[in-house]
Amino acid sequence: NYLLLSVGSHVLVSGPGSPTAFNPLQGGSSWSFRDSVTGLLSTASNATAVLCQESIWALMGTNFAGSESDAYTQNVEPDSGCIEYTAVNVGMPLFMDYNGISSIQTTNQFGDFKIRPYSRAIYQWLKDRVTNAPRKTLNETSPVAAIPVRQKNQYRVFFNDGYIVNLALPTGPEDFAKPMLMHYDTVNFSSDYVPTWTDSTILSGGRERMVMGTEDGNVWIIDGSNVMKVGVTPVDCYITLNPLNHGYPQGAVKVPQATLMGDFYEAQSLSYLIGDSYQAPSGTEQTKTIGSYANAPTLEEGHGETTFNTDTLTNGFSMRFRS
Repeated sequence: NYLLLSVGSHVLVSGPGSPTAFNPLQGGSSWSFRDSVTGLLSTASNATAVLCQESIWALMGTNFAGSESDAYTQNVEPDSGCIEYTAVNVGMPLFMDYNGISSIQTTNQFGDFKIRPYSRAIYQWLKDRVTNAPRKTLNETSPVAAIPVRQKNQYRVFFNDGYIVNLALPTGPEDFAKPMLMHYDTVNFSSDYVPTWTDSTILSGGRERMVMGTEDGNVWIIDGSNVMKVGVTPVDCYITLNPLNHGYPQGAVKVPQATLMGDFYEAQSLSYLIGDSYQAPSGTEQTKTIGSYANAPTLEEGHGETTFNTDTLTNGFSMRFRS
């Protein structure tokens, strides 16, 4: 019933049933953890694991609104933290701390938690990578991303030097976690293949799709042990904003113009569709030239902007563009 959003060392909780309302007058609340938040994960109990750089917390409760709130925080681990971009849920919350791969789990004591390690078998290989992992910057061997492989019950971590740890999770009480060490290419590895972002989702047909983006501007589909490059094929991407009513449910606020800024690599133009549907845009596809923007690196370095007229939009903004 709530949307949680981390900003710096704070976690914002929306009003019940109102994922865009964070104002206290609308039932929203803010929680400070005095530590930079690096991940939020659901747990088996009525709690959210709040993973920070130097500590692990649990945000407990079922009602966060007003005087009837039963919410509170609990410090689970004051002496360790979560390495950024490694927190995922694979039927259980998993992340990398400064000892390796760990999970936050409930104990037999009501409301109590413990951190359970899962990578002791490869600790000698991992220890220099995680114990020395910088809190705010990456070094050449740091973990950079993690994804769940749901259909195989696995947790996969990517490192900055091309190595991958694939952890097969226990399937029963008598089973144990099995880590496996992999590499993109043991002979001709290039840093271009280190993920700059990752995503894993279940498609409408039930198939799992895992993708990653790399520094060279390509998008890769990871399918089992095979990696398929899709950078040579146009990929539909979406940008959506909630209905722009400024807090008034019946309001109709016009947005005359929208500007998209970012890394376009070698692209000189952008094909796009714009509409006011929150689900998907409509209309006729158009092409827009990309130009460089002020106070930014030159276009040759991949940075640019393009502006769209959106006079007809009143209820929201949704855009689909092709790379």
